Amino acid sequence: MSARITVCYNVSDMPALTLQLSDEIRTRAAARATENGFDSVEAYVQALLLDDVTTAPVLSDDQLEPLLLGRLDGPFVDADQDDFRRMRQKLEAELDEGPSGTRT
Repeated sequence: MSARITVCYNVSDMPALTLQLSDEIRTRAAARATENGFDSVEAYVQALLLDDVTTAPVLSDDQLEPLLLGRLDGPFVDADQDDFRRMRQKLEAELDEGPSGTRT
């Protein structure tokens, strides 16, 4: 089963965005929204999207393709379960920081 989420802006000339989320993902998103002080999943998702599009670097296809092709040959590193555990913990800590890197 999946839930539907609609992110609406308070500007009448902007279209709505509809996302299909599984019940599990919606439940997790609702928990994250609450943990980060948002009053709804929609507000949380909107903040995530706005943060991403305003802070993430933008690469054109001409810039991205050579970057990706250059990494096909490595360098590679050996990683074990402890490495992945540490990476997950670091990512979870960063995600817990909330939008724009501020803990709410």
